[in-house]
Amino acid sequence: MLEPNGSAPARDAPRVLIVDSDEFSASAIESALRQNGFSDILAVTDPRLAVPEFEAYQPDIVLVDARLTGSGGPDIVRRLRALEPAGRFLPVVLLSGDVTPELRRNAVASSANDFISKPFDAVELTIRLNNLLRLREVTHDLDDRAEEGSNQLRAAEVDLANRLAIVAEYRDYPDGAHVQRVGRLSAILAERLDMADSDLAVIRFAAPLHDIGKIAIPDSILLKPAPLTLDELDIMKSHTTIGARMLADSDSPILRMAEEIALYHHENWDGTGYTPGVRGDAIPLCGRIVAVADVFDALTHSRPYKRAWSMRETIEWIVSVRERKFDPAVVDALTNAMDEIEAEPALSDEWSTEYESVEPLPSL
Repeated sequence: MLEPNGSAPARDAPRVLIVDSDEFSASAIESALRQNGFSDILAVTDPRLAVPEFEAYQPDIVLVDARLTGSGGPDIVRRLRALEPAGRFLPVVLLSGDVTPELRRNAVASSANDFISKPFDAVELTIRLNNLLRLREVTHDLDDRAEEGSNQLRAAEVDLANRLAIVAEYRDYPDGAHVQRVGRLSAILAERLDMADSDLAVIRFAAPLHDIGKIAIPDSILLKPAPLTLDELDIMKSHTTIGARMLADSDSPILRMAEEIALYHHENWDGTGYTPGVRGDAIPLCGRIVAVADVFDALTHSRPYKRAWSMRETIEWIVSVRERKFDPAVVDALTNAMDEIEAEPALSDEWSTEYESVEPLPSL
């Protein structure tokens, strides 16, 4: 496929396949993607050609309209999944203006990785596609570097990618950037704490699922711009046990660690966390690591109800609650890794340089 100026797309550009029986809609999606950096795009408006075009084009990511004429989007997704190369993660996104519970259930059942409502915001669409493409890249890199006998880990990564992409639709960080930063930061801290190499990859992909239980929290509570009442706070706290139940009983090492993280990432070192009496080394190390990574990222990035704290005031506050809220060893790992953390734009590109003496948010 050629660029509008007649030149060939960049060799390394991700290949995007759009399947939408509405020509106007397909054209609008393609135009939005081109305006936001994508160059290698194939739009198919006849659903009957979706499978042969998929086989010939070998896309890196697929966008399917959920209300295809003659053949429903979820059905097309299932057919394309059957052609997915074994052990290779292919992100598939369903788009629809009809956001009904039944359609969402069908989207999940069809193994779509994300669901985006129409009309869509072009920037948000681009961010979410890039997040999925990054997951694809990391998954394939893990596949390429994995040692013999790690098939279970690779399969779990695909499972994780599916769950994580769906979570991004429901929780209060729509672009999924927060959970990915928490995963990367958790891996950095784990390495500083001499966690086994085999567990470093596990925590990198398990940590993003720390708040998966929030999909069960009502929007009126999850997105409330004012302080929560005591009853609302109790409901909010339940996301830890809900998340752990969602991830329970898996054979995947990633999901087993994610279950522990979901349950324990709000426990305090001194035993004053969500589960009274659970303290110190009784809290799994992965939960102690993600507790620090989660709060660090939340403080250093802005939200609708708060400004971004500077790195200095964030570190000062985290150190001030060392041995009370956080494992001292994990806090030390954070302070010792700041050069590495600051060197990664994905972790620090939105940090504020302003310094103000502030009290921590009640929710933290």
